[in-house]
Amino acid sequence: MYTSSLNKTLIYALVLLGMSLLLTTYIAVAGNKTDPSTAGSAKIEVDAKNKVMVIKIEGAISRRILGKLAKAIARVNSDATPFGLVVLLNSKGGDGGAAIKMGQLIRDAQGHTFVVGECSSACTFVLAGGVVRGALPGTVGVHQGRLTKSNDAAKILKEVTVDGDPKLEKILQQFETQAKGYLQDMGIHSDFFAFMQEIDSGAIHWMNKQELERFHVTGFEPNYLGTIAAAYKEAGGPWPTSHQQVIERTEKAVEGCVSNGMIQEEFSRCYQSYLTHS
Repeated sequence: MYTSSLNKTLIYALVLLGMSLLLTTYIAVAGNKTDPSTAGSAKIEVDAKNKVMVIKIEGAISRRILGKLAKAIARVNSDATPFGLVVLLNSKGGDGGAAIKMGQLIRDAQGHTFVVGECSSACTFVLAGGVVRGALPGTVGVHQGRLTKSNDAAKILKEVTVDGDPKLEKILQQFETQAKGYLQDMGIHSDFFAFMQEIDSGAIHWMNKQELERFHVTGFEPNYLGTIAAAYKEAGGPWPTSHQQVIERTEKAVEGCVSNGMIQEEFSRCYQSYLTHS
């Protein structure tokens, strides 16, 4: 590891659709401060009442945010009905490696993910982790990836060119395989990765309703849909009594509850209200 007077560890990160991969560590030799408009504003807010944890993630996706999410999710009751974990997303992206791990944590906890502002670049990998995924048209943005140098707060410090470097090209190929595998494991359509790759890294494509549904970016993890529908039916009362009712009421909740300004407790009440009313 190289050293310098700044004594600040950075990483070379592969940002593939906003994803990052550690290539080599070194000590920075120039003054690079965290951009307060991105990593500095990133935060995670947790509200846990009535056996339901609602987490709101805003700002840059980073390993710092990943650590906070992991601690919070450890307290989730994933068997709660109608849900034990809801994650609200409002992020322009960041560290893709952290985003994948966040998505995996959310999936393990059977979390429901909803976009309440925008969810672009690496944020889409967090969204993909939900067993229930909701977003309005025009709020999910995608593009192809690029190689960058980033710090642990997901601040991009420098673009890195892959061309002509066989080692970086190999890592890029490996990471593309990892990204596609993760998305397919989450139940996202196998063509989604190629769709993202069609968008230049300097641009962004905001997905419409048909695209969100076509690539399964929104919707249900199939096995979970059957499980939760059975749980609702067993609970009786005002809960949905069929798969179709679960889908229809959830779609109404996305339309009626998703708002950038809505706090966690408000969203939880709104979501449950739509689930219990036809």
